[in-house]
Amino acid sequence: MSAEAKGPKLKKDGTERKRRANSILLNKQIAGRKSAYLRAVSRTGNITRAADAARISRITHYDWMAGDPGFEPRFEEAMDKYLDSLEREADRRAVAGVRRAIYYQGKVVGYERVWSDTLLMFRLNAERPKKYKYRSEVSGPGGGPIPVVDLSRLSEVELLALRAIRAKLEGAQSLTDGDFRVLKALAGASEEASILDAGVEPPGG
Repeated sequence: MSAEAKGPKLKKDGTERKRRANSILLNKQIAGRKSAYLRAVSRTGNITRAADAARISRITHYDWMAGDPGFEPRFEEAMDKYLDSLEREADRRAVAGVRRAIYYQGKVVGYERVWSDTLLMFRLNAERPKKYKYRSEVSGPGGGPIPVVDLSRLSEVELLALRAIRAKLEGAQSLTDGDFRVLKALAGASEEASILDAGVEPPGG
């Protein structure tokens, strides 16, 4: 092969080697930024603060999540490390307690150790939920389902009477003047006495 033919080939090979070297360097830099970012996540548990610490854009996190299949499990692992640190701190405050200064007239006069019963209960709830988890259960008679009342079967008079009883139980003395007039108009003579007997009082009655 002549020298003239070798020239362009050598130039092309040199360009390709340079491109590959730049690509390797760039990948190393990105890998380093990812590692720095994930270390910050494990310390802070916060995307924005970790991105600031690693000197990258917050958007970069989402680009990596979308474009790198191996990044998401690493991010989740970093978050798990942060949560582990929170659990250790909760255990310390709940079991070992923390030292707190005692002030008198603006000056520290001593120290006391304080514990958090709330944190202790949260930890017990998380680790042994069958034994310590708080449960609130509402059921019907005999532990069965809560019966559903079909109010559509009531007449207008009965609905107004029910409304009056509820108002009385909630502290109101009677129906409004308008509701009582409607109730009297709907009720026949035979029903009026039973309505009053049920506790439906006229306004001011």
